[in-house]
Amino acid sequence: MQKAIAVFLVYFLGLVQGIAFTTIPAAANFLTAGDGFHFTDADYGSIFLPMIFGAIFASFSGGALAKSYSAKNVLLTGIALSSLAMLSFASAAIFTEERYLIMLLTMLLLGTGFGANITSLNPFAIHFFPNRGSSAVTALHSCLGIGTAIGPLLWVYFSGSGLWWADPTLLCVVFAALFILGLIFLPRSAELEGAAGAPPVSHNRLLWTFAFIAFLYGIVETTYGNWTTIYFHQEKGMTTAGANTLLSLFWLSVTGGRVIATFLSLALAPKWIYRVLPLLVLAGAIAIVAVSTFGASAAVMVIAGLGCSAFLPLSVSFGVQNFKADPTYASGLVIGTYMIGYGVAAEGIGFLHKAEGVSFQALFLIVAAIAILLLGLNFASTRLMRQGR
Repeated sequence: MQKAIAVFLVYFLGLVQGIAFTTIPAAANFLTAGDGFHFTDADYGSIFLPMIFGAIFASFSGGALAKSYSAKNVLLTGIALSSLAMLSFASAAIFTEERYLIMLLTMLLLGTGFGANITSLNPFAIHFFPNRGSSAVTALHSCLGIGTAIGPLLWVYFSGSGLWWADPTLLCVVFAALFILGLIFLPRSAELEGAAGAPPVSHNRLLWTFAFIAFLYGIVETTYGNWTTIYFHQEKGMTTAGANTLLSLFWLSVTGGRVIATFLSLALAPKWIYRVLPLLVLAGAIAIVAVSTFGASAAVMVIAGLGCSAFLPLSVSFGVQNFKADPTYASGLVIGTYMIGYGVAAEGIGFLHKAEGVSFQALFLIVAAIAILLLGLNFASTRLMRQGR
């Protein structure tokens, strides 16, 4: 019974983390609106810096912290930080003069909590289902994806009711409840902390390859997740609600693709799924430049979402399977490099678009070029796995 509750907590936490992760991007137009927080695009882009640094720090240090304090305690710390992040965001409704500083603190807490949570959740999923590692991690990220699809819709509901602060307040309470339940039901296991005398990670080419793939994927996903609402609203003339709906479609497609990949991987070698994904990303990146109607944009976001769907969970799963001596460290390395890619896109696109005048169309062509590179890397890495090198 305790294991069943622990499994539920791990996957439900993935869902809630997904909601929190897309709450700020969903609020992009509110944060930059005159009747909202009145941030400039540069201000909006800059608040992601502390989130990125926090996530990278937590991800890369997760393995070492798990050895000293246990993976369970790393996860609980991440949950607590996520709860405080949402409380900080809600407090901006009261402390209106300090909103920019509040958002910097919010994003630092959110990023550190995200890094600690995802780094720990991946090994927990594999620990509970050791014979179905790829399916277990992909299912976890499916829950994360469901949350990322819910996040924008939840924001639209509360902000449309004039109660935007109720959204982060609700998430704060849910995270706090999960912390208490996790403290009681989550197990401690030596397998999650890594074996003593594990070989140096620098000796594992495949783990670093999957980490680099995650870095490139972070650029692709963040381009869609953080900037398409502004792109569709400012350059395509769509309403804020319409742009947020397209973002939700993207995350729903990401989630649907992960669910499909979860079941496909039970009958089909996951490497074949991994090899097809860059082709869908490439198609979406090229098509988004040409579309002009809401319906066509929706179709493109679905294609792009399917292409992004199983990239990160399979990269994590393959990385952990190729460095079983320290699963939390392997998970943290892949998640950490993913967050570096996230940072490159979150900050770089804002700079290129505003300071350098690069159009979103040109930026999506860069995404297409990245997809071509990913196609080659995915084939090469899975071929090395097959050869046992």
